Amino acid sequence: MPNKFRFYANKENKQQQECQTRFEEARTKNTEKLRSIRRHAAYRYKRERTMRAANIKWMYLFLTLLLMGGYAAEVTANILRNRHYDFEYDDVLDITNTPATDSDNNALTNFFTETHASQNRNLHDSFRHDQNDVFFSNNVTDIQEKNYPITQLTKTNIGDVKILDFWGEGRIVEGNLVTGFSNAYNVNHQHQKISNGANRGGVIPNRIPTVDYDNVNISTQVADNTFQYVTLMGAPLIHAAAQEMYRVIKKDDASRILCYGVNGADLVTIQNALQDDFIYMQRSEQYVKNLEFELLEVSIRPIHLMVPINQVLKDLKQYLMSNNIFFFVRVLQDLETYCRAGYAKVDAIVSYVTTLIREYGDPVVLAQSIVEQVGQEQADQINTLFVTPARNLALR
Repeated sequence: MPNKFRFYANKENKQQQECQTRFEEARTKNTEKLRSIRRHAAYRYKRERTMRAANIKWMYLFLTLLLMGGYAAEVTANILRNRHYDFEYDDVLDITNTPATDSDNNALTNFFTETHASQNRNLHDSFRHDQNDVFFSNNVTDIQEKNYPITQLTKTNIGDVKILDFWGEGRIVEGNLVTGFSNAYNVNHQHQKISNGANRGGVIPNRIPTVDYDNVNISTQVADNTFQYVTLMGAPLIHAAAQEMYRVIKKDDASRILCYGVNGADLVTIQNALQDDFIYMQRSEQYVKNLEFELLEVSIRPIHLMVPINQVLKDLKQYLMSNNIFFFVRVLQDLETYCRAGYAKVDAIVSYVTTLIREYGDPVVLAQSIVEQVGQEQADQINTLFVTPARNLALR
């Protein structure tokens, strides 16, 4: 090949090699750039995912703190509103060992006044002391000797509260067992706590404390004739407690004394303390059915009910005039049991009933109805006491 043509052939080969080299360099550079783009994309994705996870964790933490703060604020508000101070023996307010100054007495007086005003309107908080607990939770005798101010409960300042529960601990629900009341004052030992239920070991709500179970004088805290209902549940009853139950109960026709699940000896004790104003209605279930719902929610049975005698005699007349012989005879049975016990008002009751039968009933028909309803043996006792004297008066 001539040299001229060989020169051009070599030059063309060099150009092709240079083009191939530049192409390879460009492809390598583009591959590295693509890999770099992919690495950066993967890094950004991982970083964004990590940041999202961190943001979610911080959001959960913030919400948790927010909820905890709201709960703490609510609890604090409730404490400030209801004055829930759980004082124990030798606790913060150890007024049994520390002499009280004038400023201390003023502070206690202001505290008591504020607590008393708010408490009369709101008794549904299951963890609030009665106002008197501030002074009585350490040592009742010492506090009484120091004459700390106590506002006595009366029928004009107890608000809508109708129930005083002796040895009560508030409403307790444990399985099928229901005891106590959510809207009541509870007379109990100065150091007694809630003994059962979800709030076991807690403070008895609205407690009126006593020195012990034998010294139950609460005349300083509760005035005479204050409560419409006085109750006792499954607890032994001493004569002093029965006297206090009679003292604080209103003496009107709507008042009732209820003893849940107590024994016969306790019924005799309370009947003896009622001073002829109330009668134990053991056979007249219509009085139990007419009780308020909260009183019937208690699961302890039987319910022993004490009813004012005046109300019983009014009902007896109504039954006879409406010819409701069944309930008329049931009430006569309880009256006969009461009269046989020899209480002071026996003569007045017998005179009233015999006059009632003579004026509004037929003694002969009534005597036969009583036999049919209660049997000959008890009918003879009822007829001898009430019906026969009415018939003799009618024959005169």
